[in-house]
Amino acid sequence: MAVLFILFQMGPVQEFIAQARSTRDLWSGSYLLSWLMGHAMKAVSDRVGPDAVIFPNLRGNGIFDGLHREEMYSTLYADGKGGKDTLWHRLLEEKGNGSAERWLLTPTLPNRFLAVVPADQAETLASAAEDAVRSELKAIGEAVWLWVAREAVVRANGWKARWDAQIDAFPQTAWAVQPWMDREACMDAFGKLPVSAEERVTPHKRLEDMLAVGESDLPVEDRDPRYYSDKDTKKDLNNSGILWSAHYALVDAKLA
Repeated sequence: MAVLFILFQMGPVQEFIAQARSTRDLWSGSYLLSWLMGHAMKAVSDRVGPDAVIFPNLRGNGIFDGLHREEMYSTLYADGKGGKDTLWHRLLEEKGNGSAERWLLTPTLPNRFLAVVPADQAETLASAAEDAVRSELKAIGEAVWLWVAREAVVRANGWKARWDAQIDAFPQTAWAVQPWMDREACMDAFGKLPVSAEERVTPHKRLEDMLAVGESDLPVEDRDPRYYSDKDTKKDLNNSGILWSAHYALVDAKLA
């Protein structure tokens, strides 16, 4: 099955966070961004599994687990006392007093994620992530507006229209895809990426040196035949895992 990288990004971050005028503002803005990114990643993981997300690490993440609380509530276990308990309640109890709140209320998700997905689903998954962000932000915006309308004096001269326009304008989302290539094509494309003039050894050269270790420097008897095209001489290294950094650099350049 052909696979490719999706690099998904949401922003602007710095301009949004810079509007904070208090510690509460700073936390709220950071948490909102993490919350929206959690929904974007959930839209992907619900279809192809959470292990498809390479970074950030979703295991044990409070926001990401919190978005699955309804599913966790539906799974019942015997509590050892003759009753039933949910997986979600067990998860909170394991955190202990005070820790559960910090675990759920810490904005720990960045504004981009990398996922490896089936090539024929890439566009659908990226669109689902975008839609999830928009849908959740619109729901939050409507809920906040109802609170504002109830608690404040709202004039009728277009305030709601301006509110909706701001919700529609933020955030900006962008994504890029990178098909998984064979060694020759990948190294050729990787070598054409721009590099800083200050770099004495380019990333491409470092990767070439790494490949040379497996084909020239490593004793033949220590080479694992599973990672070589020629099982007898073991001179042609064919381990696609070595090319992960090159593929990430390529998709990162596309998104930039």
